Amino acid sequence: MSIGAELGLAAYVHAVDARVVELTKAAGFPADQEQLIDRSLEAVRAHTASAGHAQPLGLLYWVMRAWQAAADERAEWLGAFCTLCMCSIDLFDDVQDEDLAGKPHQCVGPAFAVNDALALMFLALEALRRALELENDVERRMAYLAAFNRVAILGVRSQHRDLLGPQGATTTSEVVERDAGKTGVVTLFLECGALLAGCTRDVIGRYRAVGGRVASLAQIVDDLRDIFAKPISPDLASRKLTYPIAWLFERGPEQARAKYCALLPRLPESLPEICDVLYDAGVVEACAERIEELRQGIHSELRDTGNHHGAHHVLCRIANDLAGAVYEPSLGDDEGLPATCGDFRGALDSAAERFAERMRLWNAPESPVLVPWHHPHFFAQSQYQLIRYPDVDDLPEEVLAFHASLLGTGDLEVAKRTLIDHAEFFLAHELFHDWRASAERVTEDHWHEEYVCDRLAYGYLVHHDSELAARLIETSKQIVHHNHALFGFEPRQILKSAAEPGLARQCELDAATTATWHAELLVQLAAVPVNLNGDMLTYLDATPQSTRSDVSALRAQASKNAAKRLTSSGF
Repeated sequence: MSIGAELGLAAYVHAVDARVVELTKAAGFPADQEQLIDRSLEAVRAHTASAGHAQPLGLLYWVMRAWQAAADERAEWLGAFCTLCMCSIDLFDDVQDEDLAGKPHQCVGPAFAVNDALALMFLALEALRRALELENDVERRMAYLAAFNRVAILGVRSQHRDLLGPQGATTTSEVVERDAGKTGVVTLFLECGALLAGCTRDVIGRYRAVGGRVASLAQIVDDLRDIFAKPISPDLASRKLTYPIAWLFERGPEQARAKYCALLPRLPESLPEICDVLYDAGVVEACAERIEELRQGIHSELRDTGNHHGAHHVLCRIANDLAGAVYEPSLGDDEGLPATCGDFRGALDSAAERFAERMRLWNAPESPVLVPWHHPHFFAQSQYQLIRYPDVDDLPEEVLAFHASLLGTGDLEVAKRTLIDHAEFFLAHELFHDWRASAERVTEDHWHEEYVCDRLAYGYLVHHDSELAARLIETSKQIVHHNHALFGFEPRQILKSAAEPGLARQCELDAATTATWHAELLVQLAAVPVNLNGDMLTYLDATPQSTRSDVSALRAQASKNAAKRLTSSGF
């Protein structure tokens, strides 16, 4: 399949949304009911879209992509099935928690909301029926039904325990079991993706385990956010036993438990004091330790599938990002998940080797680890010794459309070839960012930092490969010509000001305008003399480490070579 035929997550989500609309339109609901259901679906759609690659449909999609399964009609109906299940469960939950305020069904009340929750579930089953009609494998058809039944029964059982309040779960293990059941639809997305991809039972089981851990991890993060990041804690106000509070009563200091109980009746005024008590008692630290166990378990399960596709890196990143809301997790090479392979990664590795060799005399710092991701841009994270790069090899449909648009072409292959050709410059730019951090030269002026690293990387290219530097400038001119309308300002004004560090200026432009800004800067840099040695001294306090004897020896050898040339030419 050519790159251009790949869907990408955004296109898949759009196709699934179209299937959902198709079902609701065909159901023949009364106009007012259809409007309520549409508004509920739109609210969920808007909420999940803000999660980007981590949205629920993404879980299904990344598993599907990891095994290079087609995002065909069957995949669209399965996505609609999982989405409608999630929407139905959420609406039921809102009714039972008396949480319809501010939501589409507030104006009609719980009776209508329950009826529409049922309607959404029946639409989900219709979507599943259509997906199963396209499934040729009888065993797999039954596996979809089994997955749904397991998640559904576990969900209603866990919801019953939740409705019991404090009596439904009294220990951390019971709270974890209850919450995992209530969020079991997360597992459904992953398991449907694995079934669609034709995975073995063992691998499907691993995805099921990943789903359970993702759900638990997200729930603990939400529990902490409810207490520490809201002016009024709904969970504490309702006396709901969440993981942090369950840990406090099960393992926390007795004095802290007593103080918590004394402060609880004075909510919401006592919330700041409760937060201090919980933090000092070690609740947040304990939650972080549990989250870390879950995060590492997710990475381990994905690694043990034996599949090292870039889509698994995205799933690892979802776990990392969730954990990052509480603490800074280790962001190495995704806990042992090997990097993806291909032409672009090969070009980057070769460029890194050349950079290390060429800059060895300058005492360049050790090169950071290269880690692929699903974004179209590079990003140096010096604090973690990482450089993120667009996963052109495994996820071209996620990263190349942006670059093709910059170049003014719809051909993603052209964008791929261009990125490979300019890998030397892109990597050098990020390595100079890392070098600036190592030399403690980084300023808070974002524009100045970009200016400096563009200048150093272009100078490096001119110094070592003038033909490649010339091709880079031609590409930059093409980008500027195609996107000049993006500038709502005189670019030379920003470029001139960026040359000198100023206040903490952040990049407030969109990605396309920022990329065009860089292209314009390169075009202007090409019009002036380049002095890499001077720039290295100015921006990195770096000079070549050759000794005077080394320099003398080089000069002597140069004289000998000149004498040989004169002799051989007949003089």
